[in-house]
Amino acid sequence: MPPSSLVRRLSDVCAGAALGVLSAGAYVAGSGMVARGQPEPSAAHEGTGSLHEEGAATPLVQREQVPPPRAATAAASESLKASGDGEGSDGAGWRQFCRWGLPSNENVRVYTDYASSLNFRTRAPNWVAEHLTRAADGERVDRKHSRFRAEKGVPEMWRATNEDYRGSQFSRGHMAPAGAHKRTQAGLDETFLLSSNIVPQEMSNNGSDWLRLERLAKELLRRYTDVYVVSGPLYLPGDATEDGRKYVTYEVIGKHAVAAPTHLFKVICAHDTHSGEQQLSAFLLPNGPVRGHPPLDTFVVPLAELERLSGLALFREMPGRERARPLCAGKRADERCGVGHIDGRIEGWKVLGHLKLSQDCAELSAVWSDAVARSGRFDAMPVLSRAMEHKASSLACEWKPPTPAK
Repeated sequence: MPPSSLVRRLSDVCAGAALGVLSAGAYVAGSGMVARGQPEPSAAHEGTGSLHEEGAATPLVQREQVPPPRAATAAASESLKASGDGEGSDGAGWRQFCRWGLPSNENVRVYTDYASSLNFRTRAPNWVAEHLTRAADGERVDRKHSRFRAEKGVPEMWRATNEDYRGSQFSRGHMAPAGAHKRTQAGLDETFLLSSNIVPQEMSNNGSDWLRLERLAKELLRRYTDVYVVSGPLYLPGDATEDGRKYVTYEVIGKHAVAAPTHLFKVICAHDTHSGEQQLSAFLLPNGPVRGHPPLDTFVVPLAELERLSGLALFREMPGRERARPLCAGKRADERCGVGHIDGRIEGWKVLGHLKLSQDCAELSAVWSDAVARSGRFDAMPVLSRAMEHKASSLACEWKPPTPAK
């Protein structure tokens, strides 16, 4: 569509509002692109390891009408399905990941193992939807062959790149985890696409509390045949100031100003095809360090509240959604999640969070001593050492970096 035609359509929709205040996402929403990702060639992994180029998704159709509001209604979802938008070459489209309707229809793209809504203003996804099953991992499918990469299908000025993350102190956080998508190498590689599945995530959060939620979703397959997950970033206001005002404040990183969210959400629905039983819970986490290992139940929020905060329509077409039993924070024993499985990897990243949360030199010294004592149980000591040096400087504490082993 010629740019002049797009501007005229947007002008009509906004009833004379100044185009200068429209976000980049509004321009793209005007074209209503829904696309399928194409398989990417494999490449060597960049070496982020347990810590945690160019991919493209080809537009299938450009819709002539202005799409409905961001939170897609059931009618809008059916319209997209009927028109074939989002269907891949193999006939499997967004409905395999969003069984009960699209959360929104802004720049929806469908890949081998997930569907995603791209936000060109934040340079990060609005949401990412997965469908986990008991399908076995593919032979010789390995993360070491994957590489974080930018997407040629995203206009360059709105495209997140690896350079944006370099030196930012944020990790490249997966919304659909790489470890849950190893059926094919192409599907695994697509989870490393920066605009479709990655957000700037605080490192200790990525490696501990968020990881516990990812593991919970996968472990549910022991009891259920299918698990549907929708994850994404949120940009929420902080506490009110003395005059009662609230502000949304977040960091942007790199040349392309990739927005680092204040919070992250994940909605997990476990469904059994044979019995029809299902459980559902919504989780909301700060994108930052959390003290201790709080039960996953403490992160649960009402689904309606998450919809209000996010502007997304979540599992709206699910029969009996409001009556679905909770996964966590419920009254029954099988409706409580506890802390989940804690291993050395999670402990290591949690120590990083505790270093960042230290309030004085005494607390900082105690946390560092614990890190040194546990150093044989996790592989994050270089990262911890840098965090310790930064925190000691900010608190004016005396500390000398450890001498590297010869």
